[in-house]
Amino acid sequence: MTEGKYEFVVRKALEEEGPAPWAVHDLDRVKTVLTQDFCSAVLPDCDRSAVLDWLSALPPEGIEDLLERLNTRPQQAG
Repeated sequence: MTEGKYEFVVRKALEEEGPAPWAVHDLDRVKTVLTQDFCSAVLPDCDRSAVLDWLSALPPEGIEDLLERLNTRPQQAG
């Protein structure tokens, strides 16, 4: 999956938790929503571990950029 698809899955998980705007603490909460069943329902080729690994690997400025994109851009599957 591409990075854009990871963002799409994270957005869907955030939407499950509540409406935008989202903050860093919201990203921590979505980790419980991001089950394999949830990921597969959003995108058939989604791998929960890959999404969580990608999210965990983002540096602080990457998290800020991600949240800015998620809070300002319309959703896209990438």
